[in-house]
Amino acid sequence: MSSFENLIPTVMNAASSATGNLTGGNAQSADAEAQSQAVERSNQLIAAQQAQQERQQRNLLEQQQASARAQMGAWGSGSGGSSDAILEGMALNTAEAIAANDQMAQVKMQRNRDTISRPSSSNLLDGEAMSNGLSIFQSFYGGMG
Repeated sequence: MSSFENLIPTVMNAASSATGNLTGGNAQSADAEAQSQAVERSNQLIAAQQAQQERQQRNLLEQQQASARAQMGAWGSGSGGSSDAILEGMALNTAEAIAANDQMAQVKMQRNRDTISRPSSSNLLDGEAMSNGLSIFQSFYGGMG
């Protein structure tokens, strides 16, 4: 978890520096680059979280299997047959959960990538949007006079 806590200030600093870059002459290009970098950082965070969840699930599987082996040993059914099937089933369930989580992470990362290629909605502070609004305003009040 500490790696995630260290990542937050880095993301905030990058966002503030990207905002500072927008004041330059090529603000639209800088905005696109900042958005691309933000998506990349977000996808890296998703991948790191997925890797951590996978490690946790594998560690939990190892603990559960060790506990199950100990119980089966205490019952006198040590190894073979049903005890192997139980351990194998536990491993299969964990593998399926990891695959489902990985698939969900891939969907999230693709959705992030799609936000870059999708045209964004009009920004009210955008010069073109302002001039369009002004022309509507002028045509409305111009027709009244």
